[in-house]
Amino acid sequence: KEKIFHYLKMTDNNQNYLCTDNPAQSNENLEEAKPDVNDKYREKTYIESQFLLSVILLSGYRPYNIEKAAIEYLEEAAKSEDPNYQYFYALMLYIKKIVLQSDKEVVDYFKIQENQGNIDNAYFTAIKNNSDNFKKAAEYFRKAADQGNVNSMYFYGYMLFVGDGVKENTKKAAKYFQKAADQGHMYASYIYGSLLEQEDQAKALKYFRMAADKNHPDALYKCGIYALKGLSTQQNKQDAAEFFKKGAEAGNIECIF
Repeated sequence: KEKIFHYLKMTDNNQNYLCTDNPAQSNENLEEAKPDVNDKYREKTYIESQFLLSVILLSGYRPYNIEKAAIEYLEEAAKSEDPNYQYFYALMLYIKKIVLQSDKEVVDYFKIQENQGNIDNAYFTAIKNNSDNFKKAAEYFRKAADQGNVNSMYFYGYMLFVGDGVKENTKKAAKYFQKAADQGHMYASYIYGSLLEQEDQAKALKYFRMAADKNHPDALYKCGIYALKGLSTQQNKQDAAEFFKKGAEAGNIECIF
Protein backbone atom coordinates (compact mmCIF):
# COMPACT_ATOMS: atom_id res chain seq x y z
CA LYS A 1 0.00 0.00 0.00
CA GLU A 2 2.82 2.41 0.83
CA LYS A 3 4.39 1.89 -2.60
CA ILE A 4 1.08 2.42 -4.38
CA PHE A 5 0.42 5.50 -2.27
CA HIS A 6 3.89 6.86 -3.05
CA TYR A 7 3.49 6.58 -6.82
CA LEU A 8 -0.04 7.91 -6.80
CA LYS A 9 1.04 10.87 -4.70
CA MET A 10 3.77 11.54 -7.25
CA THR A 11 1.13 11.84 -9.97
CA ASP A 12 -0.65 14.43 -7.88
CA ASN A 13 2.54 16.48 -7.77
CA ASN A 14 2.72 16.28 -11.59
CA GLN A 15 6.08 14.47 -11.34
CA ASN A 16 5.20 11.22 -13.13
CA TYR A 17 2.29 9.31 -14.63
CA LEU A 18 1.41 5.66 -14.27
CA CYS A 19 0.72 5.17 -18.01
CA THR A 20 3.24 6.41 -20.52
CA ASP A 21 4.76 5.72 -23.91
CA ASN A 22 8.20 6.08 -22.32
CA PRO A 23 9.63 2.54 -21.77
CA ALA A 24 12.19 3.91 -19.30
CA GLN A 25 9.46 4.15 -16.69
CA SER A 26 9.86 0.81 -14.95
CA ASN A 27 9.40 0.07 -11.25
CA GLU A 28 13.16 0.51 -10.75
CA ASN A 29 13.61 3.93 -12.30
CA LEU A 30 10.15 5.49 -12.10
CA GLU A 31 11.35 8.36 -9.95
CA GLU A 32 14.11 9.30 -12.40
CA ALA A 33 12.05 8.98 -15.59
CA LYS A 34 10.71 12.14 -17.19
CA PRO A 35 7.25 11.93 -18.76
CA ASP A 36 6.79 12.99 -22.36
CA VAL A 37 4.90 16.30 -22.35
CA ASN A 38 2.96 15.05 -25.37
CA ASP A 39 2.01 11.79 -23.65
CA LYS A 40 -1.49 10.99 -24.89
CA TYR A 41 -2.34 9.23 -21.63
CA ARG A 42 -1.28 12.11 -19.41
CA GLU A 43 -4.60 13.79 -18.63
CA LYS A 44 -6.58 10.54 -18.45
CA THR A 45 -4.09 8.87 -16.15
CA TYR A 46 -3.82 11.87 -13.88
CA ILE A 47 -7.58 11.69 -13.26
CA GLU A 48 -7.39 7.92 -12.76
CA SER A 49 -4.60 8.41 -10.25
CA GLN A 50 -6.63 10.96 -8.30
CA PHE A 51 -9.51 8.51 -8.20
CA LEU A 52 -7.39 5.55 -7.06
CA LEU A 53 -5.70 7.63 -4.39
CA SER A 54 -9.07 8.75 -3.03
CA VAL A 55 -10.24 5.12 -2.86
CA ILE A 56 -7.15 4.11 -0.88
CA LEU A 57 -7.55 7.00 1.54
CA LEU A 58 -11.29 6.53 2.04
CA SER A 59 -10.81 2.81 2.65
CA GLY A 60 -9.00 3.72 5.84
CA TYR A 61 -5.32 3.71 4.84
CA ARG A 62 -3.90 7.06 5.94
CA PRO A 63 -0.13 7.40 6.18
CA TYR A 64 -0.88 11.06 6.81
CA ASN A 65 -4.02 12.75 8.05
CA ILE A 66 -5.31 13.69 4.60
CA GLU A 67 -8.92 12.56 4.40
CA LYS A 68 -9.80 16.05 3.15
CA ALA A 69 -7.37 15.55 0.28
CA ALA A 70 -9.00 12.19 -0.52
CA ILE A 71 -12.38 13.87 -0.84
CA GLU A 72 -10.95 16.59 -3.05
CA TYR A 73 -9.29 14.01 -5.34
CA LEU A 74 -12.56 12.11 -5.69
CA GLU A 75 -14.54 15.26 -6.40
CA GLU A 76 -12.09 16.18 -9.16
CA ALA A 77 -12.28 12.67 -10.63
CA ALA A 78 -16.09 12.83 -10.61
CA LYS A 79 -16.00 16.12 -12.52
CA SER A 80 -14.23 14.33 -15.38
CA GLU A 81 -17.66 13.00 -16.50
CA ASP A 82 -16.47 9.38 -16.21
CA PRO A 83 -19.60 7.47 -15.02
CA ASN A 84 -17.60 5.04 -12.88
CA TYR A 85 -15.99 7.86 -10.91
CA GLN A 86 -19.33 9.66 -10.64
CA TYR A 87 -20.96 6.49 -9.30
CA PHE A 88 -18.30 5.96 -6.62
CA TYR A 89 -18.43 9.62 -5.54
CA ALA A 90 -22.23 9.52 -5.34
CA LEU A 91 -22.11 6.29 -3.33
CA MET A 92 -19.64 7.76 -0.83
CA LEU A 93 -21.96 10.75 -0.40
CA TYR A 94 -25.06 8.58 -0.05
CA ILE A 95 -23.66 6.31 2.65
CA LYS A 96 -22.07 9.38 4.28
CA LYS A 97 -18.51 8.14 3.94
CA ILE A 98 -18.05 11.70 2.69
CA VAL A 99 -19.95 14.36 4.65
CA LEU A 100 -20.44 17.78 3.11
CA GLN A 101 -19.79 20.69 5.45
CA SER A 102 -23.44 21.74 5.24
CA ASP A 103 -24.47 18.32 6.59
CA LYS A 104 -22.09 18.15 9.54
CA GLU A 105 -24.72 19.30 12.06
CA VAL A 106 -27.03 16.46 11.00
CA VAL A 107 -24.27 13.87 11.26
CA ASP A 108 -23.06 15.22 14.60
CA TYR A 109 -26.62 15.01 15.94
CA PHE A 110 -26.86 11.44 14.62
CA LYS A 111 -23.66 10.45 16.47
CA ILE A 112 -24.89 11.98 19.75
CA GLN A 113 -28.22 10.14 19.52
CA GLU A 114 -26.47 6.89 18.59
CA ASN A 115 -24.16 7.17 21.60
CA GLN A 116 -27.22 7.64 23.81
CA GLY A 117 -28.89 4.56 22.35
CA ASN A 118 -31.54 6.50 20.39
CA ILE A 119 -30.61 4.89 17.08
CA ASP A 120 -34.09 4.80 15.52
CA ASN A 121 -34.78 8.43 16.37
CA ALA A 122 -31.38 9.49 15.06
CA TYR A 123 -31.82 7.58 11.81
CA PHE A 124 -35.25 9.15 11.25
CA THR A 125 -33.88 12.64 11.87
CA ALA A 126 -30.86 12.19 9.60
CA ILE A 127 -32.81 10.67 6.71
CA LYS A 128 -35.70 13.12 6.78
CA ASN A 129 -33.39 16.13 6.82
CA ASN A 130 -33.23 16.01 3.00
CA SER A 131 -29.52 16.62 3.27
CA ASP A 132 -27.18 18.25 0.82
CA ASN A 133 -25.29 14.95 0.82
CA PHE A 134 -28.34 13.24 -0.66
CA LYS A 135 -28.96 16.03 -3.16
CA LYS A 136 -25.41 15.86 -4.48
CA ALA A 137 -25.45 12.04 -4.45
CA ALA A 138 -28.64 12.07 -6.51
CA GLU A 139 -27.08 14.52 -8.96
CA TYR A 140 -24.05 12.30 -9.60
CA PHE A 141 -26.04 9.05 -9.62
CA ARG A 142 -28.23 10.61 -12.32
CA LYS A 143 -25.22 11.76 -14.37
CA ALA A 144 -23.61 8.33 -14.19
CA ALA A 145 -26.90 6.53 -14.85
CA ASP A 146 -27.56 8.61 -17.96
CA GLN A 147 -24.12 7.54 -19.22
CA GLY A 148 -24.94 3.86 -18.75
CA ASN A 149 -23.66 3.01 -15.26
CA VAL A 150 -25.99 0.21 -14.13
CA ASN A 151 -25.49 0.55 -10.37
CA SER A 152 -26.22 4.27 -10.65
CA MET A 153 -29.47 3.50 -12.48
CA TYR A 154 -30.53 1.41 -9.50
CA PHE A 155 -29.45 3.89 -6.83
CA TYR A 156 -30.95 6.90 -8.61
CA GLY A 157 -34.18 4.96 -9.10
CA TYR A 158 -34.19 4.11 -5.40
CA MET A 159 -33.63 7.75 -4.41
CA LEU A 160 -36.53 8.77 -6.62
CA PHE A 161 -38.65 5.99 -5.16
CA VAL A 162 -38.14 7.00 -1.50
CA GLY A 163 -37.55 10.72 -2.02
CA ASP A 164 -33.94 10.90 -0.82
CA GLY A 165 -32.37 14.13 -2.07
CA VAL A 166 -34.95 14.47 -4.86
CA LYS A 167 -38.71 14.82 -5.08
CA GLU A 168 -40.40 11.42 -4.78
CA ASN A 169 -41.40 10.19 -8.23
CA THR A 170 -42.41 6.53 -8.51
CA LYS A 171 -43.06 6.69 -12.24
CA LYS A 172 -39.61 8.08 -12.98
CA ALA A 173 -38.04 5.66 -10.50
CA ALA A 174 -39.64 2.75 -12.36
CA LYS A 175 -37.93 3.82 -15.59
CA TYR A 176 -34.51 3.72 -13.98
CA PHE A 177 -35.26 0.40 -12.26
CA GLN A 178 -36.28 -1.05 -15.62
CA LYS A 179 -33.10 0.19 -17.31
CA ALA A 180 -30.96 -1.40 -14.60
CA ALA A 181 -33.04 -4.59 -14.58
CA ASP A 182 -32.74 -5.00 -18.34
CA GLN A 183 -28.98 -4.95 -17.89
CA GLY A 184 -29.09 -7.69 -15.26
CA HIS A 185 -29.23 -5.79 -11.95
CA MET A 186 -30.74 -8.24 -9.45
CA TYR A 187 -32.26 -5.77 -6.97
CA ALA A 188 -33.63 -3.55 -9.71
CA SER A 189 -35.26 -6.59 -11.33
CA TYR A 190 -37.07 -7.50 -8.12
CA ILE A 191 -38.22 -3.96 -7.32
CA TYR A 192 -39.39 -3.32 -10.88
CA GLY A 193 -41.30 -6.60 -10.83
CA SER A 194 -42.97 -5.54 -7.58
CA LEU A 195 -44.00 -2.21 -9.12
CA LEU A 196 -45.56 -4.02 -12.08
CA GLU A 197 -47.42 -6.65 -10.08
CA GLN A 198 -50.74 -4.85 -9.70
CA GLU A 199 -51.15 -3.95 -13.36
CA ASP A 200 -49.29 -6.65 -15.31
CA GLN A 201 -48.57 -9.94 -13.54
CA ALA A 202 -47.08 -11.58 -16.63
CA LYS A 203 -44.49 -8.83 -17.00
CA ALA A 204 -43.90 -8.78 -13.23
CA LEU A 205 -43.18 -12.51 -13.31
CA LYS A 206 -40.62 -11.97 -16.07
CA TYR A 207 -38.63 -9.63 -13.83
CA PHE A 208 -39.12 -11.78 -10.72
CA ARG A 209 -37.59 -14.67 -12.67
CA MET A 210 -34.67 -12.50 -13.73
CA ALA A 211 -33.97 -11.72 -10.07
CA ALA A 212 -34.63 -15.32 -9.02
CA ASP A 213 -32.04 -16.52 -11.53
CA LYS A 214 -29.52 -14.54 -9.48
CA ASN A 215 -30.80 -16.14 -6.26
CA HIS A 216 -32.72 -13.15 -4.90
CA PRO A 217 -34.59 -14.69 -1.89
CA ASP A 218 -37.79 -12.64 -2.20
CA ALA A 219 -37.93 -13.12 -5.96
CA LEU A 220 -37.66 -16.89 -5.46
CA TYR A 221 -40.61 -16.71 -3.08
CA LYS A 222 -42.64 -14.70 -5.61
CA CYS A 223 -41.87 -17.18 -8.39
CA GLY A 224 -42.92 -20.00 -6.07
CA ILE A 225 -46.27 -18.33 -5.36
CA TYR A 226 -46.90 -17.70 -9.06
CA ALA A 227 -46.12 -21.34 -9.90
CA LEU A 228 -48.21 -22.66 -6.99
CA LYS A 229 -51.29 -20.60 -7.86
CA GLY A 230 -50.85 -20.59 -11.62
CA LEU A 231 -50.61 -16.81 -11.86
CA SER A 232 -49.63 -15.76 -15.40
CA THR A 233 -48.10 -19.21 -15.83
CA GLN A 234 -49.22 -22.83 -15.82
CA GLN A 235 -49.74 -24.16 -12.33
CA ASN A 236 -46.82 -26.37 -11.36
CA LYS A 237 -46.46 -27.47 -7.75
CA GLN A 238 -43.14 -29.16 -8.44
CA ASP A 239 -41.65 -25.90 -9.77
CA ALA A 240 -43.19 -24.05 -6.82
CA ALA A 241 -41.53 -26.44 -4.38
CA GLU A 242 -38.18 -25.93 -6.10
CA PHE A 243 -38.49 -22.15 -5.91
CA PHE A 244 -39.47 -22.33 -2.23
CA LYS A 245 -36.54 -24.63 -1.49
CA LYS A 246 -34.06 -22.26 -3.13
CA GLY A 247 -35.70 -19.27 -1.43
CA ALA A 248 -35.43 -20.93 1.98
CA GLU A 249 -31.77 -21.70 1.37
CA ALA A 250 -31.25 -18.08 0.35
CA GLY A 251 -32.80 -16.88 3.62
CA ASN A 252 -36.45 -16.11 2.86
CA ILE A 253 -38.47 -16.98 5.98
CA GLU A 254 -41.79 -17.36 4.13
CA CYS A 255 -40.26 -19.98 1.84
CA ILE A 256 -39.40 -22.08 4.88
CA PHE A 257 -43.06 -22.26 5.88
